[in-house]
Amino acid sequence: MLWMFGKCQKHVRYALRLLMRLSLENRPMSSSELAEKEHITRSFTLKVLHYLKRSGLVSSIKGKNGGFVLARSADEISFLDIIRAFEKDLVIVDCSNRCENYKHCRAKYFWSWLSDHLKEMFSSITLKDIASGSFAFQCEKLP
Repeated sequence: MLWMFGKCQKHVRYALRLLMRLSLENRPMSSSELAEKEHITRSFTLKVLHYLKRSGLVSSIKGKNGGFVLARSADEISFLDIIRAFEKDLVIVDCSNRCENYKHCRAKYFWSWLSDHLKEMFSSITLKDIASGSFAFQCEKLP
């Protein structure tokens, strides 16, 4: 499975926008208001919010002044948490022993290494970092 180019990419992009909006507004917001402010259809907004609520990233408040809010603070939500709201795991290429080249393939180690490093990097970047533009990471150079 190519996560970076898969169908979940759109869901993650929009989820990040909705979560950043909730973080920056810091108040309950209706799905209609979120959709309008982020220029996303209301039906797709509701779909994304469903996944975010199921994964514990947002909660809903009922009533006149209700809406959706972050379930945790923005510095406790990692980018990997957002991805995992839509995918069980971040895997760039899902090498399987059903592949005829699996036993002799040396590329599978690279894909596994890359997935592990992306998970590490994505787990260290929080929603607060992204919303404030203060994210950074170091790439180590291989010998």
